[in-house]
Amino acid sequence: MRIWLGDIEIGVGTGRGALTGPTALSEEYANSYARHDVLRGKPVLQYIGQELDTREFTFFFDEGFCSPEAQWALLFAAYSAQTALPLIAGGPFNGRHFVVEKLGRTVLKTSRSGGRVVRLDSTMSLLEAPIPDLLSAGLSSAVRTASALGSVAGKALARR
Repeated sequence: MRIWLGDIEIGVGTGRGALTGPTALSEEYANSYARHDVLRGKPVLQYIGQELDTREFTFFFDEGFCSPEAQWALLFAAYSAQTALPLIAGGPFNGRHFVVEKLGRTVLKTSRSGGRVVRLDSTMSLLEAPIPDLLSAGLSSAVRTASALGSVAGKALARR
């Protein structure tokens, strides 16, 4: 599995053809419903809409294929920036963006002197950040502006 979060690549192949890096991906989708109690019988549900999708990744960085500290620094910078980044995970880009909601790490191994991280496990939770379609937003704004101008019948000078 190869994952791109913005320009950060997680998951690289080794010379033996084995894939290293990501070990798990979970996705969660949810809908929201309002519950309306009735006098008799079961409550009635009303569909409100979709919740934001979430993605959770578990992966490791090892000095055998990358610099764990450098990769961690890239992920931490994405977390600190609090900006929506495009996500490509296991397929083509579908236009969706995500923010890093949670980021965690466990240092598994350091160099003998303890000064350099050799291997670390990490988890990352992403939250969908819908980016509005600029064309649709522009068209709806134009429609609102046009309807605010009123009709020709209501303007005395427009009838001439």
